[in-house]
Amino acid sequence: MDRHLKSTRAGAKRIGRLWWIAALCLLPLASGCGKREVTRKSKVQEKEIQRLQTELDGLDAELKLLPKDRTKEVEESRKRLEDLEKAAARLNPEIEQLETAKAAREKESISYRAQYPLKSH
Repeated sequence: MDRHLKSTRAGAKRIGRLWWIAALCLLPLASGCGKREVTRKSKVQEKEIQRLQTELDGLDAELKLLPKDRTKEVEESRKRLEDLEKAAARLNPEIEQLETAKAAREKESISYRAQYPLKSH
């Protein structure tokens, strides 16, 4: 019985070795099957990388054109805004007076038309 076990083990080892040898021999053939697909994917990836690189270069160029320090511009804008708010506060009473005068004129016009309607011939 021991002899039978030994021969079976040896046969299994031999088959196992043959399997690995066959697999190693066929591996280059199997890997070559998808080579076109891999190169196609890599070309697409290279194009995408180039597109992103050019986009990044364009953004870098735009960034270099922007002023480094915008605090001065912001302060000037705030000052102009404050000046405009002060001018609006000064003009608000005048605007209200003009609106009330306009409303009074419209009222007079309506009452005048009510007193003297247009006569048609």
